Amino acid sequence: MAAFRLKTGHITRSQFHQCLTYFDFPLTHRETDSIQAKFADDQGINWVRFIEELIPAEKIEWMYPKLAEESRRANQRTLREETDIATSLDGVLNKIKTKVFRERMRLKDFMRDYDKLHTGRLKKTQFRRALDVAKISLREAEVAMLEDAYTSPHDFNYMEYVKFCEEIESIFTQNHLEKNPLVDPEQFRVIPEAAQNELSHDEQQLASSGLQRIAEKVRQRRMQLHPKFEDFDPVHFGFVSRSQFRRALTAMELNDLASENEFEAISKMFYTNVGGRNDVNYNAFIDAVYTLANFELRKP
Repeated sequence: MAAFRLKTGHITRSQFHQCLTYFDFPLTHRETDSIQAKFADDQGINWVRFIEELIPAEKIEWMYPKLAEESRRANQRTLREETDIATSLDGVLNKIKTKVFRERMRLKDFMRDYDKLHTGRLKKTQFRRALDVAKISLREAEVAMLEDAYTSPHDFNYMEYVKFCEEIESIFTQNHLEKNPLVDPEQFRVIPEAAQNELSHDEQQLASSGLQRIAEKVRQRRMQLHPKFEDFDPVHFGFVSRSQFRRALTAMELNDLASENEFEAISKMFYTNVGGRNDVNYNAFIDAVYTLANFELRKP
């Protein structure tokens, strides 16, 4: 019994034999000797290994590896989504202007909260925080372009946020009009996201060829395109999945007018990121087809 008290995981041969006898296992002497030989080592009989083999414990599924793999896949999806970024400062500014214009917000109000002394400058960390509070979603590369353009010449750690806000809010009013009263302010126009998609020269050629053939058939038959797409978009959100886009074209007998490569180029031309997924902006597609068909937009 001393072996049990010491918790070495081993007992003597006589103790092992006593245990087998106590539980009245129907074993012959040869079978008992064979079991002892299997589990014996220099310290005696390894009763822990004997119990584990006699009564196998239910295998525990460790959740950490599974959760780590799910996290890795989620991060990969995020990285794929974040490849769709503006490639120039003008692109970043237009992205912010579009957000501000649609929501009629004053970005300067979010920045002022961090400028208690009214210096017109913010620390870069505060500038980023203000953008987050305003729900201006930018990728790291896009924020870096803003920092390069608006870093204070007096202190590298600060941003000239007033200058930045004046550029953004120029979509509503033009500064210093009192000095130039004859200037006609230019109205800001929201560029549809689909119109900003970058295609290679070959992709543009493919998309153009496919659109021309589709537009010609639409012109000849005076086709109304909206109803078929709206069958897949009952709330008229303006977007359908890639498969739904193809099915709508097939229902109108337009899909066969474009080769597979042309269809891929057309889809890419009108992709719009919706909730992290590239859907097709069918309103932009229809506008392009109607323009080529010389129809009044939305009224064929």
